Amino acid sequence: MKNVLIVDDSRVCRRMYAKELGRAGYQTFEAKDGLEALHLVKEQEIDLVVLDVEMPNMNGYETCEHLRSEEFSAHFGKADKLHDVLPVVFVTSHKSLEGRVKSFNKGATDFITKGFKPGTLADTINRILKPISPLMGLTALVVDDSKFIRNMLSSCLKEQGLNVLEAVDGNDAFDLLCERSEGVDMVITDLEMPGMNGDILCRKIRRELGMRGIPVIILTARDEQKGLLGLFQAGATDYLIKPFARDELIARLKVSVEVKREARREVVQAEKNQTSEQKKLVEAHAKAADQAEVATAILHNVANLLNSVSVSCNQVRAQINDSRIKQLLLANHLIEENLTDLPRYLSEDPRGRMLPDYLLQLGERLEGERVAVAQEIEAISAKIEIMKSAVFSQQSYAKGKELLERFSLAELVEEVLLIQNALIEKAGVVVGTEFNVHQPVVLPKSKVTHILINLIKNAVEAMADSEPRLLTIQLFRVDGDVTLTITDTGVGLSPENLKKMFTHGFTTKETGHGFGLAYCKRAMDEMGGQLTVHSDGPGLGTSFAMTFSRVENER
Repeated sequence: MKNVLIVDDSRVCRRMYAKELGRAGYQTFEAKDGLEALHLVKEQEIDLVVLDVEMPNMNGYETCEHLRSEEFSAHFGKADKLHDVLPVVFVTSHKSLEGRVKSFNKGATDFITKGFKPGTLADTINRILKPISPLMGLTALVVDDSKFIRNMLSSCLKEQGLNVLEAVDGNDAFDLLCERSEGVDMVITDLEMPGMNGDILCRKIRRELGMRGIPVIILTARDEQKGLLGLFQAGATDYLIKPFARDELIARLKVSVEVKREARREVVQAEKNQTSEQKKLVEAHAKAADQAEVATAILHNVANLLNSVSVSCNQVRAQINDSRIKQLLLANHLIEENLTDLPRYLSEDPRGRMLPDYLLQLGERLEGERVAVAQEIEAISAKIEIMKSAVFSQQSYAKGKELLERFSLAELVEEVLLIQNALIEKAGVVVGTEFNVHQPVVLPKSKVTHILINLIKNAVEAMADSEPRLLTIQLFRVDGDVTLTITDTGVGLSPENLKKMFTHGFTTKETGHGFGLAYCKRAMDEMGGQLTVHSDGPGLGTSFAMTFSRVENER
């Protein structure tokens, strides 16, 4: 049972909150102010704090600062739990935006305004302490000849609520699937195993068992492009290169399962709505297939963004852990020790004479830390907004509606470049932009964003083996139409490949799926625009042009 600490100077409020949380299955503790709350956190194993803002002795903001401080964490011996995990839900009578911002700046996990409906507090805490995983209740087959790897994967999957079956090699896994294929929702297999390798197992699953829809994730230590291409030719849904992060595995599984569920939901819906007219039935199936393809493209981008967010969070954590605040505290301690005769200390003591320069240098470094963390947080925020927009866009698309927004194409390009900055810098790509159109356009912003993400990512990857690596993005107007071009100095395209670039399933990348550019072309067509591609030949780079027909203030 999870333990929730309720901190409020009103006994009536404490009793009311405790009653609601008790019905929701939580053990509650109560404190009338911040000082008492800190004492209880020291004495009890607390999983979440419900914290009133306005209290005597120590208010909610001050209490939360203590809970998040390194000094408090170290004193109680719970640094990891209190600093990184312990959620704090603020409850206040103030509805102002400033109050919300201050709450989150102090370390709040969530924020509730007093006067809320019964059940709101329990629902909020359930979302934090009892998140529902989309993998909950599914069954995964883990195939690996290493018992250690099987145990590690099984533990990771069980944390997400999955049931786990294990097989020691491909033959063992195939026999198990023959016996109970209906009870397995996904397969995670090592590539190299005695008896039967993972790619051979995947072929047999697809061809002999006819299980074409089940996600198959192959784990491999190889990163050669030819070898990875062979995995997809064998029928793999996705792959992970060892060593991989736990969050990356879970994110890929969630994407694969969600795509499968979305396709299944739409097929079921199409079957429910089928009529005697064959034309309507065909249209319903075509729409379901189209939506599944769009969902696949969007979810693929979301998975990449999630991985990028994870990297950014790790960078922020590293910046905080390596912060030079401790050096500042040391300098402060030296000043305090010599405060009674500070001029003499600064002019005569060897350490004192160095202190002003030391503080100046330290100030510059701390400002650098602040700027770096702020940039990472800004990038994380932008990525999260795009993911939220993607989900809303997919929901709207499924309903046959799309949200039109007024925005600047130039500013959107800059946002996408910021999101792709880690990929661009790692690849050593130099970016040049030329924007000659600054008037806003009216378009489905989420759809345009995902097209840009795909085209810029493809351009960067196309220059992996090229020199120089130049990415040029231009925005201009021709006869009232707005055109945005993305040009790279990469591998280029043959005339044969140019004709097939927007065909679903066609790709020139050994690790590609062939749905990214097909989605981009379809999305541009749906917006009444055009997506074209040009290349002078292999080794001569490629240019994609997005043309929007008279989109300013016309919709």
